[in-house]
Amino acid sequence: MMWLPTTAVLLIAALVVIVLVTQQRDGRRLRTTHLRLMLPELPADLDELRLIFLSDLHVKRLYVSREDLLASLREIAPDILLLGGDYTYSSEHRLEAIDLIAALSAICRTFAVRGNTDLRHRLDCEELSRALRSGGGALLVNDAVQLKVGDCTLEIVGIDNTSERSADPKVKRIPLDSEADLRIGMTHSPEQWQELADLEAHISVCGHTHGGQVRIPGAEALITHRAYPRQLAAGLFRLDERAERVPQRLIGHWKLLRLNKTPLQVPCPSGQLLYVSRGVGVNWLPVRVFCPPEMVLMELARDESDEDEPNDD
Repeated sequence: MMWLPTTAVLLIAALVVIVLVTQQRDGRRLRTTHLRLMLPELPADLDELRLIFLSDLHVKRLYVSREDLLASLREIAPDILLLGGDYTYSSEHRLEAIDLIAALSAICRTFAVRGNTDLRHRLDCEELSRALRSGGGALLVNDAVQLKVGDCTLEIVGIDNTSERSADPKVKRIPLDSEADLRIGMTHSPEQWQELADLEAHISVCGHTHGGQVRIPGAEALITHRAYPRQLAAGLFRLDERAERVPQRLIGHWKLLRLNKTPLQVPCPSGQLLYVSRGVGVNWLPVRVFCPPEMVLMELARDESDEDEPNDD
């Protein structure tokens, strides 16, 4: 066995410490992933509509300060806020989670689904619904809401996370509007990607994964759940019409980090998109490494070009 000189070992250890300290400092800044969704024949009333998606707040394990989160949302001033579940980290912090959601709902109209920790720690659904309704939003439990935007209809569909292991398989019973001009699906976990294909939404969003939370540069997520393919830890995907097929990755974790706030043009000529967010909080492991907290900005735009969709090459 070959042993490294003591000096080399110390230098490597120092480098590791520097990287971790830097990640802890810079990694707590909330990143904005800006997706500019280019849709052919998008009605004029929906052009430039902006939606924010936030997931996995995990109060008291929010990885950014409450003040920074609210300030970032106010700065962007979206038309609609979508929340992807896991609002509380423990039963002791349920009221604080509801209070944060009320503060978010006061900034813009907010629609939400539940996550597994909300069910585990018995977050009060009536209080959650009341906080969302106070700003004109709603809690979507296997339900859909249709919003009028000018002469257009925007439909938001929420699939509930009804257990620790699987979602309620009743997607086809959700009352969908076949005449909606744009449909957005929302659920907590990517383990429901096979059900999301049934929604025929233009784009669906979810969280739960924390992006893997601790990443090695250039590699897939080290920590994921068995219920979904490892590649679904973070990124933009295209759902296949055949639900049993693993979604095609269009943009992966590392490319998204390089973009940061740079708008990413995403042509959407056909098929369904799925975005898996890194979320904002953390779990029992209280750190993020090469996996900063994320706010997803989705901006709608009319596509009049012949550009191909992005890929993760």
